[in-house]
Amino acid sequence: METLISSFVIAWFVTFFVLRYEDFHAHITRDADSGVQKLHSKPTPRVGGMAVFLGVFSAIGLAAVQNADLKTNLGLLLLAALPAFLGGLVEDLTKKVTPLVRLVLAFMSAALAFFLLDARLDRVDIWGLDWLLAHSLLLSFLLTMVAVGGVSHAVNIIDGFNGLMAGYAVLAFSAFAAVAWWLDDEFLFLVSMASTGGILGFLYFNFPKGRIFMGDGGAYLIGFMLAEVAVMMIVRHGIVSAWFVMAVLALPVFETVFSIYRRAFVQKTKIGMPDALHLHTLIYRRITKHWHFSDRVYNNSATAPYLWVLSLVSILPAVFLWQYTWALLGVMVLFMATYLWFYRRIVHFQPIPFQCITWQKRKFCEPNVNQSGKE
Repeated sequence: METLISSFVIAWFVTFFVLRYEDFHAHITRDADSGVQKLHSKPTPRVGGMAVFLGVFSAIGLAAVQNADLKTNLGLLLLAALPAFLGGLVEDLTKKVTPLVRLVLAFMSAALAFFLLDARLDRVDIWGLDWLLAHSLLLSFLLTMVAVGGVSHAVNIIDGFNGLMAGYAVLAFSAFAAVAWWLDDEFLFLVSMASTGGILGFLYFNFPKGRIFMGDGGAYLIGFMLAEVAVMMIVRHGIVSAWFVMAVLALPVFETVFSIYRRAFVQKTKIGMPDALHLHTLIYRRITKHWHFSDRVYNNSATAPYLWVLSLVSILPAVFLWQYTWALLGVMVLFMATYLWFYRRIVHFQPIPFQCITWQKRKFCEPNVNQSGKE
């Protein structure tokens, strides 16, 4: 609990001072308010990830001073996180780091953790594949790179509305912390609690008013930390089902996989092309946007709770079923079915004057959006 509180306090104060002196750095830290995925109404600082980084690793450092046995691993984790975090932070400040470069840097962070912390996937609880992973270091390395880099990128994808990604990450880290506590794994427990506290310190200013955004630096940092805690939980505890961590990470992972399928096989577009058809974007454009709040920023913030509840469909049962692979497979099926049902219901919902888009040989409609992303 001390780690959570110290991380929260540090992240809170860093965020406070970033906002207090915003005029001095606005020319490099503010995010533009136009574009296909830009849904805020005014330029806003997008360096909240810096506060989370300082909060998390300052709190971890304080914990390491008190427990010398953890000092080495905590220091190595910080070192491994740097490429993913710095790549995103440079993009936040310069707007010149491509998604491919950020993904490569996330792979670099995964590689560092692979060799420095022995954070390697040597099992995924799939018959046959586990044997191959156990007998091939190269396959284990490649799968770990794809898993950690993919989760880092997936978490960035769901960072689209006030509180959405940060709130989900709090739920996910809380689930990891609970299981780490049951397993008496002090290292993973401290990392999960520090991450939770740092995110909450940022979230105080982000939700619901959206005074500051996490940015790519924060999203890639949180994605990397989630992925590494997940990998190390599998590596360090053979009793934990690999499908437990998959259930905790179901929201960003399935959102990414479904988006790839949707773009490649339904829309016939490039899978890396940004669009406004993610589930969270549809919830905003077709539901919460048309609620009549006195301050329209609350329409943005009202989107996040839908995804928080959806993520709990898999996270809550996973916390109690973390040892039972077959039960967790059922949890994953339930989550995917709920997600697809929800997506389909929103696709066919017609709230106001609209333009129509073809989807699986049917038309669904949304408000007119011009090429800049503004209505």
